[in-house]
Amino acid sequence: MADCFTTLARILTLPLVSIDILPGYGHEWVDADADASLAPFLLKDGNLGIPQKALVQAYFVAIESFKFARKRISIDQFAVEDAVSSSSVIVLTNPAHTTALDVRKALVKRKVLDAKKELEFTTALLTIRESSKQSIMWHHRRWLLRYIFTGDVTVADGDLTDVHFPPDLFRREYRLVSADCELYDRNYYAWAHRSICSRALVAAISSSTSKDEASQYMSVLEDEVNGMRTWIEQHVSDYSAVQYFHNLHDYLRQLPFSMIETVLPLISGTNSMLSHAFPLLRRYADHESLWLYLRSGISFVRDGDEWPREEIQQFAQMCASSSGPLEGKSIAFANDPNKIGRNARLFLLWLTRHTGHES
Repeated sequence: MADCFTTLARILTLPLVSIDILPGYGHEWVDADADASLAPFLLKDGNLGIPQKALVQAYFVAIESFKFARKRISIDQFAVEDAVSSSSVIVLTNPAHTTALDVRKALVKRKVLDAKKELEFTTALLTIRESSKQSIMWHHRRWLLRYIFTGDVTVADGDLTDVHFPPDLFRREYRLVSADCELYDRNYYAWAHRSICSRALVAAISSSTSKDEASQYMSVLEDEVNGMRTWIEQHVSDYSAVQYFHNLHDYLRQLPFSMIETVLPLISGTNSMLSHAFPLLRRYADHESLWLYLRSGISFVRDGDEWPREEIQQFAQMCASSSGPLEGKSIAFANDPNKIGRNARLFLLWLTRHTGHES
């Protein structure tokens, strides 16, 4: 058991791209090219495979080592090293272990752990499904981001708008969230992290000191808006994505008036949320998330703007009565007309309240 712990702790100090927990002891995963010194763990091109049985053994040793190290961490260098090793195995096994994460924060502040390497470690941890579901893990990541770029960790979690991040950092965080949301559908905490990053991106655009800098951030924003449209098309039942995209539009409308003209082409006209939502709904009318998406699109229509209210209303009324296929394409309509009818009736009630006109 101690050997498993020592080997795993050593591996966790290396740069890692991803981590997978493998069933059993891992013997069936070993190939001829595997590094025997890393057994029973498998490491190839930064991708780490950890047999479940070996992880449990290492965890038991880590817990005992951590208890002892915490008591002597302020006076004993060996205890500091044990705290680093044991806490890495603990947060790998139990990503919601607040005490272990707090110790790692303290070690970052003491310069025992390098903050940037710790951020890379959390990137690898967040490739594990169970880790990506833990709010405390995302909190730890934001704490590190703030510490790296400001050295100040006194501000409450949930706001990074006062931190000046480079454009590429936003792209990296967006990629991480997208990967995690593929691992775990409707990952609320991952989407919350994305939302916090987007607020920071909008703040960066607002505070840009040059056209070149603003242009770089705008490029990130444009990719994010277009990428989210594609994401919703490919994940039509993702409520969290729809909610995030709604929030993103809200943030953009809070930009200074001088910048609104630059942003409007991204989110108006044929690029508006409504223009995207309605055609999607016509194809996949059994997905409640798309009815909510359509509501969001309508809610952003400004007074005086033209929008296909009658066409949308007629479509919803047809769905509410469950009469016939939608454009000849809706297989889902034929399979579950009751679900579509229920969603359509709820939408029509909302539309009446929103517009003040009977549907």
